Amino acid sequence: MKPKLLFLVVLSFATSLSGEDRKQLTVGQCRSDLLAWTADDGGKKEIRAWPVMELLHRTDELADCEKLDRDERVKNMYAAMIHMTDLNLLSRHMSFVRRHHLTAQFVAEDKTGAR
Repeated sequence: MKPKLLFLVVLSFATSLSGEDRKQLTVGQCRSDLLAWTADDGGKKEIRAWPVMELLHRTDELADCEKLDRDERVKNMYAAMIHMTDLNLLSRHMSFVRRHHLTAQFVAEDKTGAR
């Protein structure tokens, strides 16, 4: 009986760690995060420092905030931050391709229509 109980406890703990629950966003939290992420230089320096998974997480949050917030000016700010983040991700992808000498393979596969 004890091994089953231990298994269930471990399983429930692992399940809770496996996927971060998305927090319930409010307009206030969205705006606060946006302000914090863009405080110094519009977010450019901070975006370069974030790990890729953090970029993806924040992009998801910004997209959710863009849907939630009704103020068009602020919606445009969310969209601009998403765009900057996507450009940074693209730049990192291309740096990876170049650094690992995969450009020729990328071009060859693209010619065959592999997209």
